[in-house]
Amino acid sequence: MRQRRRRFDDTTEHLRDTAVRLLLQHGARSLTLESLSEQGFASVGSVYERWGSRASLIADLVATRFEGAWAALAEGAPRHLLGRLERLMNASSGETVGVWLVELMHVARDVPELRCHAHDALERLAQWCPVGGGVASADITERGAQGWMLANVIGHAQLRLGGARMPNLAAAVARLASAPEPASSPARPLPMSPNDLPSAGLSDQPVLDDVARHLVGVTRRLIAEAGGETSVRAVLAEAGVAAGSLYRRFDSKRALLLGVLESELASASYEWVQGLMEATRSDDPIGRLAWVFRQRFETLYADAETRQVILELTAQARTDEVLRRTVVAQVEYVAAVRAAFFERFAAVGVVTRDVTPEMCGWLVQAPAAGYRLMVGAGVPLDADELEAGIARVFWNILSL
Repeated sequence: MRQRRRRFDDTTEHLRDTAVRLLLQHGARSLTLESLSEQGFASVGSVYERWGSRASLIADLVATRFEGAWAALAEGAPRHLLGRLERLMNASSGETVGVWLVELMHVARDVPELRCHAHDALERLAQWCPVGGGVASADITERGAQGWMLANVIGHAQLRLGGARMPNLAAAVARLASAPEPASSPARPLPMSPNDLPSAGLSDQPVLDDVARHLVGVTRRLIAEAGGETSVRAVLAEAGVAAGSLYRRFDSKRALLLGVLESELASASYEWVQGLMEATRSDDPIGRLAWVFRQRFETLYADAETRQVILELTAQARTDEVLRRTVVAQVEYVAAVRAAFFERFAAVGVVTRDVTPEMCGWLVQAPAAGYRLMVGAGVPLDADELEAGIARVFWNILSL
């Protein structure tokens, strides 16, 4: 009996190790009881004997494996914020924890009963990386800065996981998140004109005819409704288009997904730059910049379809190399557009010297990715707090 129990426990540990490998290498979508049976060389019945559902398997992994990853990150960690962010963003233990956090956000989106684990992980991260010197419950801008910092951490992990080439953001995130609240806001427009701002268009954006745009729109809606279960057959049935007409424009399901992705990113980039153009002409540019980001944040809350589409394509990119390369290329391009915006600021002398325009571009790009994941996971975030926190960050980026 004792030997049989030992064999049972050894098999359980082997299956847990296999499950963690699948989750960290291929994403939470790849982890099912059936895939664990196949990859772990165990019968389906043996897997179900230990975990009756995918949700119970992931909950068990959080308790038995994520705790170990977190302990490795926290062991001997520096006390100051910069050291902890450096460790989280750049050390191997931090990269492992970052992947766990990203995948927990995706799991929480797919399996609502697991949201508590994602929320607990974020709360632990917030306690491990406190900002400022005030009391968070009494300081709205400090809570906002905390949310901005956490979104940077989650977004940084998400973008790095996809393969994006990013600069080391830790020092800038630590400095901007923990900087004091400004005493007042500047009351003069920036010395810029609309011609000083970069183009919002994405590079090599394909030109689609009416049928192609219709197919992309139908695919987008089905992805929002059915996620990864969307098929070309379902698109054809919903769109009322012949198969030959579709395949003359898109040679595969992947090509359709790429069309949806490019459409989503082009729209978001255009709206963002238009909002920034208005902010530069405002008498309160810092407040207006923060308002622009609040509007984009509230769009994430209000437009569940847009949020679902981007997150679904991001999740599928974990196991599709072509889709992943496209996502990374577009993300890096949009980050460069945003960096070019701050280069215009630098040209008129209103960007602080120790935060480069390239860094500023990624300090906008990373939290956008992080907020999208956090909202998708059902994490409660307050728009007023975020707007105030972002205003404080921009005050410390721009020297007006």
